[in-house]
Amino acid sequence: MTRRKHLEDDIISVHIPYPPTANNLFFNKSGKGRIKTERYRTWLRAASNELLVQRPPKLTGKVVLWISLGRPDRRKRDLSNCIKPIEDLLVAHGLIEDDSQVERLSIHWAVAKGAHVLVWPMPATTGARAA
Repeated sequence: MTRRKHLEDDIISVHIPYPPTANNLFFNKSGKGRIKTERYRTWLRAASNELLVQRPPKLTGKVVLWISLGRPDRRKRDLSNCIKPIEDLLVAHGLIEDDSQVERLSIHWAVAKGAHVLVWPMPATTGARAA
């Protein structure tokens, strides 16, 4: 009898600091192009340290991404501007191969500190979809 692997076995769960908005990741420098801002570099170091401590596994292929963000303050914020730095962090650490591999994405505000990110492989589909 073969034992079936459960989806929960493949889920990556990580906690990282609240990311900077996509509007504040880079600035243009004459003759050098786009340069990471100090705020982005600081966040990358802190988030990278968190991942090194948590030691999450790596996934290959298409993935689903679920992001829960805790509001850092009472200001209006745009959830979608937090996606890119998180995806790029996951790629930089090899947790996912490339952000183009994200097939489904969900992001929401939560009562939490920082960001909680879940990543799991896309289930394989069998057969063609009905029209």
